[in-house]
Amino acid sequence: DPDRIMGFGASLGGEAMMLLLGASVTTTLGQHCEDVAVHDPRLKAAVGYVPFAGWSFLPAFCDGQSGAKSVNRPFLGISGTADTTAPLPLAKRAVDQFQSSRYMVELVGGKHELRPEDAGDLFTWTLTVLDAYVPNPLDPNAMARFIRMNGVVGGREDDMILDVHVPSTNSDGETEAVEFYNTDLGHYFVAAGAGEIQGILDGAAGPGWELTNQSFKAWLTPPANAAFGAGPVCRFYGRPAGGPNSHFFTAEPDECDLVKRSGGWFYEGIGFYIRRVDASQQCPPGYLQVMRAYNRGAVRNDSNHRFSTSDSTMRAMADQGWIVEGAVMCARP
Repeated sequence: DPDRIMGFGASLGGEAMMLLLGASVTTTLGQHCEDVAVHDPRLKAAVGYVPFAGWSFLPAFCDGQSGAKSVNRPFLGISGTADTTAPLPLAKRAVDQFQSSRYMVELVGGKHELRPEDAGDLFTWTLTVLDAYVPNPLDPNAMARFIRMNGVVGGREDDMILDVHVPSTNSDGETEAVEFYNTDLGHYFVAAGAGEIQGILDGAAGPGWELTNQSFKAWLTPPANAAFGAGPVCRFYGRPAGGPNSHFFTAEPDECDLVKRSGGWFYEGIGFYIRRVDASQQCPPGYLQVMRAYNRGAVRNDSNHRFSTSDSTMRAMADQGWIVEGAVMCARP
């Protein structure tokens, strides 16, 4: 079936999968980068088991693994934490630069090997992610199953250490709420309208803004299908003169009213529409949790929040001292 071609490779085969999906390869000891590999546009998604991505002194995908940025289709890497032949950190650094949905699973204590008792884990991860990202009309719940998956029972202990979902093609009037990061301010921002997104890219919001390649689905106007349960998201701006020069978003009416009354934040209107979490801060099956992290910046008048559907991103923000406030919205995958 030409619409359901998938890839799998182990070790150098894992590197081959990355190259087939679009990566450029290191061609000299000086880490020079060239796009000389064969790319295969027929591949819809791929998995690499203990994928080789080079060594610290000679990464496989150019200086800093920058040649991996051209990968634009879903990929899952599965690496062992004790693998010295194909070190996990090098593979993770490469995969994290993909422009597509990207995941890394660590096998705790795993080496460059496949033990019989780990085969079940390998097949479960592989088939679940490929079912999720390769169209399968016979299994409409495949994506819902994968996005809630954090580990497999049996074999080695395994953990999802990188999970970034890039939304599928928009439908039902959806748009993407796209994340930016400002290298000067150290602030994150979400823009949902195509005009605003392009304006930021063109410099209309000032210097320093760059895409993080994270986003989630939303609507600019209420969707026609009421079953989506989408409601308005309040958008606020903290003015530079007396505020943190930052934006804040909330889908909760009570929180919106509270911020309106608190002062210091200017209400800009409705930023977009999305489904709210339920009373227990959960999302319905099949929806991605949009989580919020806070930089504790109020004491220095520098408050900023980050919104992401990625658990690994939230863990990284917590490691930087941010408060992870949990799920605050629900997005369709």
